[in-house]
Amino acid sequence: MNRWRFFRIAIWVNIISFMVVQLTAGDALTGKLELGRYFLNNRGHLTEVSQATFVAAKLWAWATMLSVIILLWKPPQGPKA
Repeated sequence: MNRWRFFRIAIWVNIISFMVVQLTAGDALTGKLELGRYFLNNRGHLTEVSQATFVAAKLWAWATMLSVIILLWKPPQGPKA
């Protein structure tokens, strides 16, 4: 298995796991910070979390969006032997 194929599989695993967590726990991108308290938004229901969880959830969301862009990019094909 070449590296690019392994990388694409890892991206898909990340995307699927992110979607499962987002649907069950909520996400930080639509969450909010209010009076020093951190909340994840799950379809309008806010869940209070620690600052570390909020920051990790936000970083994971941005990393997942970046990985989707990478997944859509097709690497240049080298010479075939």
